[in-house]
Amino acid sequence: MNMILKKTAILNFEKIAIVSHDAGAANLILGWIKEHHEIKIKYSLSGPALKIFKDYDPSIINNSLIDAMSGVSALISGTSSVDSDFEHDSRNYAKKMGIYSIGVIDHWVNYSQRFKRKNKSIYPDEIWVFDSYAFRIAKNLFPKIKIIQIPNYYLNQQLSLIHKLSSSKINEAKQHVLYLLEPINQKWDNSDISGEFQALDYFIKNRVLIGLKNDAIIKLRLHPSEKIDKYQAWCSSQKKSTIELDISSNLYELINWADYVVGCSTAAMALAVMANKKVISTLPPNSQDCHLPYANITMLRDLDKK
Repeated sequence: MNMILKKTAILNFEKIAIVSHDAGAANLILGWIKEHHEIKIKYSLSGPALKIFKDYDPSIINNSLIDAMSGVSALISGTSSVDSDFEHDSRNYAKKMGIYSIGVIDHWVNYSQRFKRKNKSIYPDEIWVFDSYAFRIAKNLFPKIKIIQIPNYYLNQQLSLIHKLSSSKINEAKQHVLYLLEPINQKWDNSDISGEFQALDYFIKNRVLIGLKNDAIIKLRLHPSEKIDKYQAWCSSQKKSTIELDISSNLYELINWADYVVGCSTAAMALAVMANKKVISTLPPNSQDCHLPYANITMLRDLDKK
């Protein structure tokens, strides 16, 4: 038995609070909930997480933070970026009230910053990760905190949906490309253009390097934290390409549709890897590293060197 898959203490609690904002942790938590219907839950949700949970169950009651944590014995919270203090505040409240606290880490970077606001770190009693690579990172950074590797139910559920669709997929002559968008705060090479647009431009300029033809159909999928009007001007400027924003399809539907899945380093690319798609990172030269722990992700900038 894999010893890192230890039993989490949460299953011993009768009622828990779920506090979530960013999409990554929200999807992982929801995947776990779908496998544990017996647990009574009170929700306090904001941002992309609210839409994710409401799409799953419109009857969910969204409480204030204090109401959600009233009468519960445990808290499961996401670990959002510094753009939101929502989950950090819930861990702070849990600490003051003696409520057992679990923090969900959904990626492979910025672990310490997830628990720090205004130079103050608030750590949970237990941290959940969802693969062995993330487990090693968390164990090294937080040796005094209980680290639990939870099965990635979300990933398994999405893969199951992809496999069901793949049996009916019709092969078409034109290539299908799914571009998974994500906001990037950095700008590289002293450019005035934000990183996500630099990567898009770099991809369009060098797509021939991955074997794409000019008539390839490219669908852009918004990151859950982004608004549709962010990319409309860029799409309109691409006169010689068949590019469209897809805001209606589910992620698993788009991955099934795609022959190639490209993006910078968003966690959704991991699902495409597991679905055996050709996955390419479009991070340009002199930019950040791709933090996804998969050797079979091709770096476009490596192909550009050949």
